[in-house]
Formats: sequence, structure tokens, C-alpha cells
Amino acid sequence: MPPKFVDQKYEWDTELKQIRVRPALRIEKMSAKPVNHGGLTLANGDTHLLVLSEDGATVDDYPLAQLRSPKTRRVMPGEVDAQFWKQPKLDPFTWDADRLHYFKTIWTVPVGFIPSRIERAPRSGALLGVLPFPPRLFYFPENLRTFYRIEWSRESEPVQFLPCDGMNSVLVENLTNGLNRFFYFNRENPVAYTLFDFSDANRRSDLSAVVALKSCNEFFIGGAFGLVHIRYGR
Repeated sequence: MPPKFVDQKYEWDTELKQIRVRPALRIEKMSAKPVNHGGLTLANGDTHLLVLSEDGATVDDYPLAQLRSPKTRRVMPGEVDAQFWKQPKLDPFTWDADRLHYFKTIWTVPVGFIPSRIERAPRSGALLGVLPFPPRLFYFPENLRTFYRIEWSRESEPVQFLPCDGMNSVLVENLTNGLNRFFYFNRENPVAYTLFDFSDANRRSDLSAVVALKSCNEFFIGGAFGLVHIRYGR
């Protein structure tokens, strides 16, 4: 049978500002070369980080075991679509405009917006979707009992809603004040956040690509500012 729908609305001043801050353990600038939109991905069994140049012509290949020694090569034919802009497998779901169909004909979920990006949690199979403007999210747990439609805070431009494990996820955002924010969720509930400025305190931190490692305790961030490596404590 179709899931129950729960609609949630959050604003910074009334619901989010009082949530605890989670400080990052280490922030390291790896490169000042601008990164293409969506131009970060993990490869070779998640042992290498691939970074797409701003013009889309070259790739920097970073072995995760030795991040200081990337190799630069030309982009291979079809690599951008296959590696960087690939869509997750959603079976048994399919999308049609703003509707999510379960086995095409059994039941349909009216999402209420057309996501710019959808993620599937690798372990649990939960689905997460995001729309940058106006900021909207959805969270659909693996038990398919409840579909959460979230109207997010207005100062945010969501970039990606990343699943970490069966319980936790992270929303990565550009903010209207020129900063970035990582918001940690437990299931559908926001529980902690971190503010960043990757533009060297200029408040022009435009983030356009992100990948996460180790249950969202480690991130690689790309944008006009270059490439940044972030570590959290456990």
C-alpha cells in the first residue's frame, strides 16, 4: 500500500539556529584550480578521487592513499556522463515529472517538486532528493512506510543530500550570505550543522561538487575556489 505522507517546514531563525554546531576536525586546501559543476567522483573501488577541470577537458586522478600526488590526463570519450553525471539506479522505482512510481503501476508518490538530484543510500536503499530553488528535500526510508516532504530554510541553495548509512545523511548547501553549510540529519530530522567559507574569508564560497567517505566523516568539496578536503572526528 502507498506510504503515509509527512510534510515538514524549517526556517533558520525559528527551527534551525538553536541546533548544535558540529566542528570539523581538519580543513585542507588541496588545489586552487576551479572544479567543474558536479566534477567529483570516486573510482576504482573508491580508492581514487577523480576531479574534472572547469573546462571539462582534463581529469586529476588522486589516489586516496597519497592525496598529494595526482596525475592529470585528458578526459576519455563518454567519461563525463559515465563517471561524473551518472544517475543512481532507482529500481523498483521510476520517475515521471514530479511523481515517483513503485513498480510503475502499483502505487504513485506525488513528490510535489521535480528533484535536480536523487541519491540512494548504498546500504539501506533509502531515497533522498533535493531541489535548489525553492529549497525542497525528500526522504523516503527503506521500509516505504512514510514519505517525508521537507520545505527547507529560504537562505539555502541545496547542492546535494548525501546518504551516509542506514540512519544518517548530510545536506550540503550554498547560502545566500556567501557561506556553505553542512546539515547532518538523523533519519528525516536535522540534528547538527557546520558553517564553512572556502573562499578564504571572502564570503564568496560557491560549492558545486561533493563526495563523502567513511559514513560522512570525510568529504571532498569542489567549486570555483578549487578542491578542499574536510575531516570530522567520530
